[in-house]
Amino acid sequence: MEYCYQIYETDIGMLTLVSNGESIVTVHFGEGHLQGCRYEEDPLLMEAIFEINQYLFGQRKTFDFPIDPMGNEQEVKLYQYIKQTVPYGKLTNYEKLSEELGIPVDDIVEMLETNSCPIVVPCHRVIRASRRLGPYVTDPEIKNRLIHLEHDHLHDPSLR
Repeated sequence: MEYCYQIYETDIGMLTLVSNGESIVTVHFGEGHLQGCRYEEDPLLMEAIFEINQYLFGQRKTFDFPIDPMGNEQEVKLYQYIKQTVPYGKLTNYEKLSEELGIPVDDIVEMLETNSCPIVVPCHRVIRASRRLGPYVTDPEIKNRLIHLEHDHLHDPSLR
């Protein structure tokens, strides 16, 4: 399988997206030049960049491009669960996920810190039961900004 990537700048910093030709496999905060990957304007990458930009500008609630996040079976199960059960603008907590999935809280925290597709797999919507943010795959301030972005646009009927 051949991988390609794109790097682009956003209001929350540089993002590097990686595609396997069929799905987005990584959304990385920062500028990453990835060994074994070609830098190119792949149509799937361009669509993902377009949709993520719409999201960051408060014009989109969901993503239509396919993803295949990297991770073991338990991580992928957690990522799918969050994507399906924690809607735009809503929050859940590590403890609740632990209870619902039967996975220890510390494991949930660790798995979300290594989420290969943040923003798209909305781990920023998972906080501590105490209402504190908790860790994030990058700067916790970005997690806070994403939560506030969604809260500010939650009731906009024009978003999809």
